[in-house]
Amino acid sequence: VDSRSGSVTKTLRSPIALALVKLYQKLPRQIFEARLPRLLTITCGGLKSRDSTARSVARDTLAKIAATIDVKYLSEVIRELAIALSEGYQLHVRSAALYSVILAVTKVYERPECLSSDEARKLPFDNCVPAIMDLIQQDIFGSASEIKEADNVQKRLVKEAGGAKSHETLELMAKHILFRPSLAAETGSDNQDERKDGGNASPSAVHAIVSPLLERLRDPEVSTSTIGK
Repeated sequence: VDSRSGSVTKTLRSPIALALVKLYQKLPRQIFEARLPRLLTITCGGLKSRDSTARSVARDTLAKIAATIDVKYLSEVIRELAIALSEGYQLHVRSAALYSVILAVTKVYERPECLSSDEARKLPFDNCVPAIMDLIQQDIFGSASEIKEADNVQKRLVKEAGGAKSHETLELMAKHILFRPSLAAETGSDNQDERKDGGNASPSAVHAIVSPLLERLRDPEVSTSTIGK
């Protein structure tokens, strides 16, 4: 219970959460996938706490969970972060949590090299890049950035508001994606057929990182101070 707001937040002790993950992994895949979202929701709920120690424990727990489960479930972690932390000081907490998650995952993730084009398009880590970039852009250029610039008091109250975690997340992500820009050209030749089938062709992970940043540079309404971030 938060004594200042009177709100109640469900949390799990880190060892219990990790033990549950390991238990779920021994169950049939359908059961694991059905129970994982609830566990992620409760863990991310701890990130909403006003207590910085509680947030640190929740952040560490979430990072360990992300590193323990298969990388194909990373998208579930990113999605839950985006849903659970969406306003005010939570945006700073989200940025720090995202960095911790990506750092933990990249420590155990081995990037495959010799892949066919079809296999390369299905890499789960690379397919998470657009969602991660969306959160990074919100932090660097969006409302979270405005809060950092306008509210110096909040920087002292919310320790996650300091530093440049999104820049570090961007660097980590860029180091671990499959560098194959030609996938965009190959995908482009298939776009028409995929659209006929109701598919949604995606560019290479390299383009998913670079394209949004280039759009910022090309936008005449974006100020030079924003570009300098």
